[in-house]
Amino acid sequence: MARIHLIYNNPRYKVVEKDNKYLLIDLEQHWYSYLLPMLNWVIPIKYTELTYEELNSLYVTKNRYNSAYSLAIAGAGLLITRHIKKITYLMDMYLSTIWMFVIYLIGFISIVALRVYISRRLKITKFESKEKQKLILFPTFKNLIIVLFGFFLFSLLSSMPYYEISENRFNIIYYICWLGIFLMFTVLNMCTITGKKIRVKICRRKDQ
Repeated sequence: MARIHLIYNNPRYKVVEKDNKYLLIDLEQHWYSYLLPMLNWVIPIKYTELTYEELNSLYVTKNRYNSAYSLAIAGAGLLITRHIKKITYLMDMYLSTIWMFVIYLIGFISIVALRVYISRRLKITKFESKEKQKLILFPTFKNLIIVLFGFFLFSLLSSMPYYEISENRFNIIYYICWLGIFLMFTVLNMCTITGKKIRVKICRRKDQ
């Protein structure tokens, strides 16, 4: 099992320590990871080997995943949702199908633009000139469950606009929730490496 290191304020990248080597992995290097984050485990992805000095320059910390903290966030989310549900009917507005489509299209484009902006802000460019090799990631059972559960849950909830548009009923609370859900769906690729350890297999180069 390889050890995982986090980069401070940069969830796009993870550093995997294997056989005393530090491998920098970009979890968003492929466009398909935004749609199907699980493909990061199936298709080999590139990594850059770092020296110890380069590793320290990234302000790396050990991954201390706290499940209790995650459960607290989930519980708070459910509590807020329960109270909001009581007043959602007060926010209903009936709009034409065209206006509904335009509103959700604007929201969709806004989230995509936001993700592009975030991705560019998080991109590390100082190691781009270094040689890259490939490896295959093998998720832990917990990691697999988290990503698959999030994928199916957010995929299902992201279909909310279809029902809203079909009923010509616009609800600002549902709309804001949908924006948040869609944003969460787009960041699932950053969760394909979580926890403290992961199994990796280095792919041999063709010239070897």
